[in-house]
Amino acid sequence: RSEAPVEVLGQVAEALARERDRLRSHKSKSLADIVRDGDVLDNPSYYADRSPVMGCSSPVAPPLRFRLADGQVRGDVIFSDAYEGPPGMVHGGHVSAVFDHALGFTWMEEGLICMTGRLTTSFREPTPVGTPLRIEAWRTGYRGKQPTAAARLVIVDGDVVTAEARGIMVPLDTERVLRLIRE
Repeated sequence: RSEAPVEVLGQVAEALARERDRLRSHKSKSLADIVRDGDVLDNPSYYADRSPVMGCSSPVAPPLRFRLADGQVRGDVIFSDAYEGPPGMVHGGHVSAVFDHALGFTWMEEGLICMTGRLTTSFREPTPVGTPLRIEAWRTGYRGKQPTAAARLVIVDGDVVTAEARGIMVPLDTERVLRLIRE
């Protein structure tokens, strides 16, 4: 964010356009190209690096990393004002996106790769920007044959829960997904 005069913003925009054009000649493969070439299984971090929720190569991802141990997913994040909805607060869509991503990791130790089929987010308190937060997610069992999971977002200082989520997960048949992408 900047309060720079319009002429300065115009000069910066022109310089960025020149740099963008220079980078285009070094474009990397898309995820679809990687899958079609059969390289995605050799490098599963390729998708994670580009994830709009936690990818270190994504310009829109907050600085978030997950750890998975003993059926629990934990992560730490500080949302900058780029994720602001109401003044001083993180937009609920970003909170839900982080929950969606965390829930997807909860069943990996059980050998299941899952997408979130249904996500219910309950907002308890405003989630402040610029504040250390902890994401916690865990498996909760099954609803029929579908795995379920839950999560919460906590302000580290004070241990205040700002939001909670519940999810019904959809296990993916990895070979089928790869086949569909290739087709």
